[in-house]
Amino acid sequence: MRIAIVDDLKSDNNKLKSTIKKYFNDSNEKVDIDCYYDGESFLRYFSEGKYDIAFIDIYMKEISGIDTARKIFSSDKNCKIIFSTESNNFASESYEVKAYSYIIKPISSDKINSIFNNIKYKESKDSLNVSLISYKTNINIALNSILYIDIVTRNVNIHLFNDTFPVKGKFVDYSSKLLKYPSFIECFRGVLINMEHIANVTENDFILDNGEVIPIRKRHKLDIKKCYLKYKLNVGEI
Repeated sequence: MRIAIVDDLKSDNNKLKSTIKKYFNDSNEKVDIDCYYDGESFLRYFSEGKYDIAFIDIYMKEISGIDTARKIFSSDKNCKIIFSTESNNFASESYEVKAYSYIIKPISSDKINSIFNNIKYKESKDSLNVSLISYKTNINIALNSILYIDIVTRNVNIHLFNDTFPVKGKFVDYSSKLLKYPSFIECFRGVLINMEHIANVTENDFILDNGEVIPIRKRHKLDIKKCYLKYKLNVGEI
């Protein structure tokens, strides 16, 4: 992983670098981090494919973080842009450059951990090996393609965007595996939902990417909604 940090406050730059390095050390993964103290020096060395992620402070002298991000986006749309700032006044501008995340200072280790966990989850090739009832065969289903899993008349069903697969096994076997991932939550008895695919929330339901409506358990509705909000905040999508 190749990461750039662009922040004109040396203390913030060093703290973020230390927090990121700790995450990768704890994960036994390699990371290369370059620090820059203004947008101009960063752009002098920046080139397409040089960095996987750029953490950019919005409030900087001379060229702002927003303008720096625009130049990144114009030449390298694969570089994930993560804004850091003390205010959310520029949240709308962050959408212009399709910022991956938008985080408010001070940046905690929990916040950084959640962002990288979510990046790894979205890009992961982790899958479930399941035995299909109808075809009497096994297939691998990518975890990040699962919208939700439910159980109907003792049959476990895995729902993707356009497909549903009835599979062998117990619901608890699937939930015990998937609940280890940050984006899965049991929102109703016998229904495990992937929060990554929630498009909207109403008073009593989650609306998924494909338009399906999944009910929220009334008894624990407040806690479930808080969990969803925390997830979205942690990955910088609110």
